[in-house]
Amino acid sequence: VAEDVDALLQATDQAVAVADVIVSEWMGFMLVCEDMFPSVAFARDRWLAPDGIMLPSQCKVWLAPFSSPAFVEKTSGFWHSRPYGVDMSVLAPRALDQRISEPVIDTLEQEGLLAPALPVWTLDCAAAEAVEFQSQELPFSFHIKGVGGDEQQALGAFHGLAAWFTCELTESVSFSTGPEAAPTHWEQTLLFVGRESGVHGRELAAGDAIEGEMKWLVK
Repeated sequence: VAEDVDALLQATDQAVAVADVIVSEWMGFMLVCEDMFPSVAFARDRWLAPDGIMLPSQCKVWLAPFSSPAFVEKTSGFWHSRPYGVDMSVLAPRALDQRISEPVIDTLEQEGLLAPALPVWTLDCAAAEAVEFQSQELPFSFHIKGVGGDEQQALGAFHGLAAWFTCELTESVSFSTGPEAAPTHWEQTLLFVGRESGVHGRELAAGDAIEGEMKWLVK
């Protein structure tokens, strides 16, 4: 089947019948990883009827600041446990730095979010160009609110930004890969701030703000 699809995509015969619906499971981690949407856009532009339907029809990338002390402890805890009776604690910071230097694919509990998630990018599968998918610069701004009106309560240590996506199939059918939904194989993409940044592990409280810009370049 895969060979048949590849042959069809590479064919130069323009007499191929148009499609009324294109269904494709192209989504990767954080939606854009794996860079498979461009081939879907190519098929759409070549074969989808003018009033045809794309499934999914629309996808959104969501972002939220998170805290995950359990992950930090799991990553560095082994080196503090004196394995084989040897003190290897000096390696703990290096092990953590190496692990969080790249995006981490993991399941995050909803309680680990430090602010409500925001949609930072929307992909219209019926109209988007491949270049939109492959490169983005997305500003974000989160304002931390207290729990139960307590403006002094520390909410948790800031470790980075969690990203996930939602997809709309029809107006009434959609799914989410976020912490509030049932776990999927996509999980969430955890973008840790480095320990050298000065904000890694900072305790956030009501009134604090997190602002910045998320960039990606898919190659």
